[in-house]
Amino acid sequence: MNYIFDILYQQSIKAQKKKEVPISALIFDPKNNRIVSKSHNQNIQDYNPCSHAEIISIIKACNKLNKNRLDGMDLYCSLEPCLMCSSVIFQSKIRRVYFATDDKKNGALINNYKLGLKKNLNHRIDIYYGFQEEKFSKLLKKFFKKRR
Repeated sequence: MNYIFDILYQQSIKAQKKKEVPISALIFDPKNNRIVSKSHNQNIQDYNPCSHAEIISIIKACNKLNKNRLDGMDLYCSLEPCLMCSSVIFQSKIRRVYFATDDKKNGALINNYKLGLKKNLNHRIDIYYGFQEEKFSKLLKKFFKKRR
């Protein structure tokens, strides 16, 4: 699993070099043990507030697999998904979400809206977090400190 977070870190650095918020995501197919898609934030580059890493990765995976749902697939991300991304995660029927660090301000799976903890939704997602947390947290803090 560490190699997946290393790939996410590389994607986050790629975003940072483009002056994007260094957030990354990838879709992993555990059945075939392969990465289906990967991305980083591109909302500044695309002039699109929806171009978050998670959404781009989901769209790429759906296009690659010719499916509108990602049943059985896992999403790995550098930061806890926001409300917009969390909604798309539920709609795409992703099986599990793994993220490096939680987001107290904008996270929607375990913080704020706690969508990942709700029992009354028609789809359940297993959530795991705290992978290489310090490394990703430091990258984000450094980025925002430099920006201000």
